[in-house]
Amino acid sequence: MSFSLIFILCALGGYLLGSIPFGLVLAKLAGYGDIRKSGSCGVAGHMFPVWLKFKGGKGVSSAFGFLLVTYWPIALVAVLVWVLMAVIFRYSSLWALTAAV
Repeated sequence: MSFSLIFILCALGGYLLGSIPFGLVLAKLAGYGDIRKSGSCGVAGHMFPVWLKFKGGKGVSSAFGFLLVTYWPIALVAVLVWVLMAVIFRYSSLWALTAAV
């Protein structure tokens, strides 16, 4: 087998393995149904990732992505509030918390 073919097969295998939605599969096997119907499973997973010892995730960006996909007008309002708070207070955590509320 040539090096190029091995490289292509490894890349294809990595892509296919990496694209398996394990969260969805495991939730269905556990009897929780389709986790895509509830946005908190994805946000919590990004906020408390097991690979980082449950510390330091991207909950704000995940929540915004969820809002953007499910109901974009609310996402637009959240961004406007976030920008307004950023201009007034210049304190990052306050911007995110206010936009989330």
